[in-house]
Amino acid sequence: MREFKIGDFERLDLNGLTCGLRKVDINLLLENSISYTFEFNGEIIAIMSYLEYDDRCFSGFLLCSKKMNSKYGLIIRKAIKDEMIKTKAIRLETCSFDTPELNSWHEFLGFTCEGIRRKYSQGMDAKMWSIVKWE
Repeated sequence: MREFKIGDFERLDLNGLTCGLRKVDINLLLENSISYTFEFNGEIIAIMSYLEYDDRCFSGFLLCSKKMNSKYGLIIRKAIKDEMIKTKAIRLETCSFDTPELNSWHEFLGFTCEGIRRKYSQGMDAKMWSIVKWE
């Protein structure tokens, strides 16, 4: 994992699951958030980005390449945990389309589903996911 650099997003062979965000919007979010790139053997596999919206509460997203697999998922899961510890986060939330593949990935990464947002984007339902640290 390294800090995100301008141009990383263009190098990502995106899996196409962006919850309706346009590329220009994604670039703005990446440039104005805390963002990291996961690069293996010169190939960008994922970009993780998050932003603090309240004291120690964060909203984030993960952009994955078509080559994303469980090996990389384990690395990303550890990075999410490490970032939550580093930032002393009590909450990390994200939203994604309600599909079996994405639901499995969120559960694998340690998120819990909080509910469904009907017709969230492009006429599709989305799920709200979070990792909450209880104190």
